[in-house]
Amino acid sequence: MNLIIIAGLIAAAGTAFSFLPQAIKTIRTKNTSGIFFYVYSLFAIDTLLWVLYGC
Repeated sequence: MNLIIIAGLIAAAGTAFSFLPQAIKTIRTKNTSGIFFYVYSLFAIDTLLWVLYGC
């Protein structure tokens, strides 16, 4: 594997799982007041772009 591909895969995984702790906390506490919609949306769009880039 090329180093650029490995770096892209690591970046994609980091982006995809970066909001997972917030999601787990929200599910456990059932409190969504700590979620910033714009940040969550940005991560979701960023993850989609990474997936499109990888295809």
